[in-house]
Amino acid sequence: MSQEPKFVHIVDMDVQKLLSLEPRSWDFISQLQPKVGLVERVHEGRDFGDLMSIIQDCKENSEGAVKGENGHSIFSKKLNKKQDTKKPKIAIVGTGPSGLFAALVLAELGADVTLIERGQPVEKRGRDIGSLIVRRILESESNFCFGEGGAGTWSDGKLVTRIGRNSGSVIAVMKTLVQFGANKKILIDGKPHLGTDRLVPLLRNFRRHLQDLGVTIKFGTRVDDLHIEDGHVLGVMVSESADELRLRSQKLECDAVILAVGHSARDVYQMLLTHNVELLQRDFAVGLRIEHPQELINRIQYAELASEVCRGRGKVPVADYKLANYIDKNDFNESSDSNVENRSCYSFCMCPGGQVSILLLLAY
Repeated sequence: MSQEPKFVHIVDMDVQKLLSLEPRSWDFISQLQPKVGLVERVHEGRDFGDLMSIIQDCKENSEGAVKGENGHSIFSKKLNKKQDTKKPKIAIVGTGPSGLFAALVLAELGADVTLIERGQPVEKRGRDIGSLIVRRILESESNFCFGEGGAGTWSDGKLVTRIGRNSGSVIAVMKTLVQFGANKKILIDGKPHLGTDRLVPLLRNFRRHLQDLGVTIKFGTRVDDLHIEDGHVLGVMVSESADELRLRSQKLECDAVILAVGHSARDVYQMLLTHNVELLQRDFAVGLRIEHPQELINRIQYAELASEVCRGRGKVPVADYKLANYIDKNDFNESSDSNVENRSCYSFCMCPGGQVSILLLLAY
């Protein structure tokens, strides 16, 4: 039996300003019943701009710092208005969100940035993915996992932090994406979703801005090794992605390297192990995913409002859900084994209205 859908809205409320405008509003405020853990105190001066404007403020500020929510400087080092004669040369590997934003901030601050991507720009990457879906032809270096924008460009595109209220740094990133063409709705949506249709032109705009800042972007270029002397990284060895045997590797000199390679560049992690780089293991979450007709989930979640859903462009968003279950170790038959721990299982994150795709990296 379907129930009436309930919608939850999170709002920021400045009680002092509200009372100064309308003293009688206290009658309403006094009736609010805050729930422990769900109410967050908003710090004063919580008006964050996009990253470009924040950096510009840093440059114009005599102290060279912009304060964040906790009173700490967003940039730890003070910025001098007078730039050094020699720009630091930074090589950034990967054009996913981390690599792109690292390149943006460093280039805005005046660094000489080279952005290296083993995959292809979104124009060619889109054609390669089309070949995979329609004709089952796999480009091992240009697919759902490799290429401009990272793995989320054609597979998801959601911007969910899962930490409650978005912090000032997250808001700055959201506003930056809006500057490059994202829908302004992501600034207020509880589950912001860019969508591939908007991500492709957004990434083009992002790329053009980086190039205008002087960033060198090398697509179809794979990092084969690090050039290290006396424990210091002096550059990276790169080759064309099409050169599978890595016979024509060249050295790209730099002062520092940022590896933003994502989860699929396993060869990079293997290479780091050969240099005795300490790698920290990250917890790996395993979930289950069930494929349902979207119309069914809409009816279950929205009841009579299901008809208002129109492929994410209707009055209500495409419905989603998440299931989780806690399993006590005492429920296991082998509960006497002290090694058995309490566990939780859950359904993996959804891409409402999406389709199941093949995420191959190697042709077999």
